[in-house]
Amino acid sequence: MDPAKACAATEEILKELLGLMLFVDANVAARWDPEQERVKTNVRTDEAERLIGQDGMVLEALQFLMTLMVSRRLGSPVAVQVDTNDYWQKKENEILSQALKGIENVRNTGKPFRLQPMEAPMRRSSTRAWPTTRTS
Repeated sequence: MDPAKACAATEEILKELLGLMLFVDANVAARWDPEQERVKTNVRTDEAERLIGQDGMVLEALQFLMTLMVSRRLGSPVAVQVDTNDYWQKKENEILSQALKGIENVRNTGKPFRLQPMEAPMRRSSTRAWPTTRTS
């Protein structure tokens, strides 16, 4: 799979899909993320909150559709992340902060700590934010 073709196809499909969703002012930029082997897109729009939806549900649905559509167009699997206003980075930072607080809580109390359930893409993405060295 050619990353340049994947990015071009992603931009084209996402622009068309956003137009059908009546995001007339949306600007789309796609780039290849070699670390996570996926196409990362950034959508600039004055209606970012509508694009994000409640708890990121619209972005998640759009990512799912984009992954299917781009993969079918190119004939090979391609992961696509759709983002606006750095929503996913903020979400990752929030989860990392919760996890670090949980670690401290476990150290202090000895009681177990659980994060809220999250979708598989977020679980995979969040684990990349962990430091590579362990502290005891």
